[in-house]
Amino acid sequence: MVKLRFMKGDRVRCLQSVARIDVDLPYFLGDLSLPVKGRIYTVREIVATPEHGDGLRFLELQNRTYEHDQVGEEEPCFSPDMFELVLEK
Repeated sequence: MVKLRFMKGDRVRCLQSVARIDVDLPYFLGDLSLPVKGRIYTVREIVATPEHGDGLRFLELQNRTYEHDQVGEEEPCFSPDMFELVLEK
């Protein structure tokens, strides 16, 4: 199976809601605006994370920034594995 790479402006559907957050991250689930399973989002930004590979940020979801040990002040992002490309006609 070929893994799709998303691009800025792509429309994607959330395949799973976030159930937990890595305990090493500087925020909690209740602190964030999170993607919801079944909803469609527009990729605003694709960022490289040092430990988890690419991460996505969306036009429809914006969160405040948090201080991370390795990358400094950053807005949280979400794993591309949680989304599928929406092909619009």
